[in-house]
Amino acid sequence: MKLKGKKIIVTGGARGMGASAVKILKQEGAVVVSIDVTPTPENKKIDGVIYLQGNVADKDNIINNESVSEKEIKIK
Repeated sequence: MKLKGKKIIVTGGARGMGASAVKILKQEGAVVVSIDVTPTPENKKIDGVIYLQGNVADKDNIINNESVSEKEIKIK
C-alpha cells in the first residue's frame, strides 16, 4: 500500500478490527490517529500512534475534546 505520510483517523481503534487496522496502517507508514470511547490499554498501544478517547457519534464531544485540541492534529 502507498500510505507513507498519509494521515488516517481510525474510529473504534482500541480493540478488535479497529486495533488491527491501526496496526496495519502504521506498519504501512501512515500517520495514524485512533479515536475510541474505550481507552486503549497501555500494553496494547503502538509507538507513534496518537490515541484519543472520544465519542465520534457526538460531534461536540470531538470538537470540544481537550485531548484532540492538545494534539493539534492537522488533517488538511
